[in-house]
Amino acid sequence: KKIGSGEQQQDQRKTVLEDVLGRILRDPKIKKIGHGIRQDLKDCRKSFPHVNAFREEASQVLELQELWNLRAAAATKGEKKKQKNKDEKAPESLSKLGVALLGKPLQKSKAFSNWSRRPLTPAQLYYAALDAHVALQILQKLMK
Repeated sequence: KKIGSGEQQQDQRKTVLEDVLGRILRDPKIKKIGHGIRQDLKDCRKSFPHVNAFREEASQVLELQELWNLRAAAATKGEKKKQKNKDEKAPESLSKLGVALLGKPLQKSKAFSNWSRRPLTPAQLYYAALDAHVALQILQKLMK
């Protein structure tokens, strides 16, 4: 049994999304971690211009590639820098960061599936959860 019109339900979902997502993105106690996360947030801003939560800058955004580069710079500080280390940049994907730090790639078969289609498939939900879990594991390795 549906309550209200489809338009009312859509407005309610938008309100909940804005409330929850807005709180998460603004809360400085919640770190937003990812590989290319700033670009992901820009893409969300473009794709969902009607969602106020994406209009504001998120706080506590941690780019894993930047942490990699800081760690590499700290490791070579005080030592004679070797050309290899000096030019070493963060791997260009979360999967390659996973290989470099965890010894395993991220299974990417669902990365290029249709994420705009709803509901998401169980395989897509699993991939999204795995992506988030791997990002946390990489962060832990980088912080050691």
